[in-house]
Amino acid sequence: MKQITFILLFISFNAFTQKSETIRIDSLPIYGAFLEKGWTWHLGDSPDYAKADFDDSTWESIDPTKDIMELPQLPKTGEIFWLRFHQSIDSSRMQQLVMMIFQSGASEFYLNGKLIHSFGVLSKNPLEIKAFTPFFKPVSLPIQPITSQVLAVRYAFQPNISYSSSYGYRNLCLGISVNSIENGNERFAGHTGLGYRIIAHVAAFSILCLFYFTT
Repeated sequence: MKQITFILLFISFNAFTQKSETIRIDSLPIYGAFLEKGWTWHLGDSPDYAKADFDDSTWESIDPTKDIMELPQLPKTGEIFWLRFHQSIDSSRMQQLVMMIFQSGASEFYLNGKLIHSFGVLSKNPLEIKAFTPFFKPVSLPIQPITSQVLAVRYAFQPNISYSSSYGYRNLCLGISVNSIENGNERFAGHTGLGYRIIAHVAAFSILCLFYFTT
């Protein structure tokens, strides 16, 4: 599978030094670009946080791809918080892109101030929050023909969920891989097929065990 080449600049803001760091990626491999650096976060809720021109230079840096238990600063009892990510894309090499998302809470995704996706049920009432993950199913990333793009995520965890860590399973707060439509769909199809095969094998093994211990 050929690689799709383009220039993608991720700009992260250090909340303490307010000095920007630029990471340059010259190619988008088949597995996509995993967005782990360049994020900031803030506890609270305001529609202004979705706006592209909102000043988030005082927000704290965070790596949302960590397990939620490795992020003690994030509230787990239903309080809403926001994550923001600044990216600069070479418009001369733009193409249609998708995001492949895994999350452990409920969310709303805004690109340059416009709501583009929502997963689960997000509410100011913690009892109404319903967590949901799309399990890396490709969804559109409708980048615009402008240099700067701002991805803002309104987010909350559903209270009183018991998150499993068995067999090395990691409960990512928010994992996003950016890819082309073609590669994203192919990778999701491969993951889905593997998942069904694993479920089938586990089910077959369970039936054999049940047959063995009941005869």
